Parts: sequence; C-alpha cells; structure tokens
Amino acid sequence: MPVAVEKEDSRSIKTVEALNGAMLSLLESRNFRNITIKDICEEALVSRATFYTHFTDKYDFLKWWLLKVYPDDLVNKEDIYEVMAQKINQYMNENKAMIKHLFIDADSWTLDALFDVFYIIMRMTTDKTTDGLANPKYIVLSNFYISGMIHYIMWQAKNDFPQNVTAMNNHVYEVIKIFQEWD
Repeated sequence: MPVAVEKEDSRSIKTVEALNGAMLSLLESRNFRNITIKDICEEALVSRATFYTHFTDKYDFLKWWLLKVYPDDLVNKEDIYEVMAQKINQYMNENKAMIKHLFIDADSWTLDALFDVFYIIMRMTTDKTTDGLANPKYIVLSNFYISGMIHYIMWQAKNDFPQNVTAMNNHVYEVIKIFQEWD
C-alpha cells in the first residue's frame, strides 16, 4: 500500500496537489504504462527524491492517486442500484480519456494496482473495513466481481464505451444468483 502523504504542512499539501494534477494531465494524453516517474516529477515540478520519500514506485503512486481521485460518493451502499449505476456511468463518461489511458495496454503491475484499489473501495463501501477478516465467500465473490469489472472496463475503453455499467452489472448479478443457489 502506498506510503501515506499525511503531513498537513503547506509544502506537503502543495506536493500532493502537484502530483495529483500531474497524473490527471499525463493520463489525458498517454497510457499509464508509458508514464515514467521522471514524467510525473517533471509535470508536478517535484524532485525524484521527494517522490521517493512518499512512494516506492509508480504503481505505489498509482494506488495512492486512484484513492485520492476516487469520489467518495460514487459508490454508496445506501444508494439504490439505479442511482449507483447512474453515478458510475456519469463518472466513466466524464473521465473517458483517463480511464482509457489507465486500462488500455495495462501491464500486470497496473492491473494489480487497479485490483487492489477496487478491492479497498469495495470493502470500504460495503462494510467500512479494509481488513482481511471477511467471510471467505464474500472474498471469492468480491474478487470475481472486481476482476470482471476490470475486464469489462478494459473492453469498454478499447471499444470507446459502447455500453454502460448497468449492462455489466446485470450480467454479474446473474452469476451471483448462481453462486447464491450453491448455498
């Protein structure tokens, strides 16, 4: 997991804002796979030493960044399914370039980082914890769902987003029903 950037002094806040802006800017024009730490540092006007003070590598940074840009209200377990799907669809439509550049041509390290972040978000959304003490059945289902979501988003990005999240979720719910019948 990324090293937390927790200091609240003005220099740390400026560094965090600069890194966040740099990543957003870089992902508008190129795939994450082709973005280097040097690119991130140059775009943010941050030294490599400062970068490595906070992060071990670009994938560690990616996890931190994804959690930072993740809208807290995007997935809320109090929302009814239609509202949640509508918010996700809107977010994907508003951030197509960023999503494409994260998912298209993603290497295994990037996919691993994406999986970790989706898992953390899912755990925080569903039961407000990030520990590994969940029911093993829940872990299997959530891993299955997250893997499916990642591949679905990759397919969406490669095909210029022809469907919305609702279509994917409908397919996943059919599979979940089958899992539930196994009880």
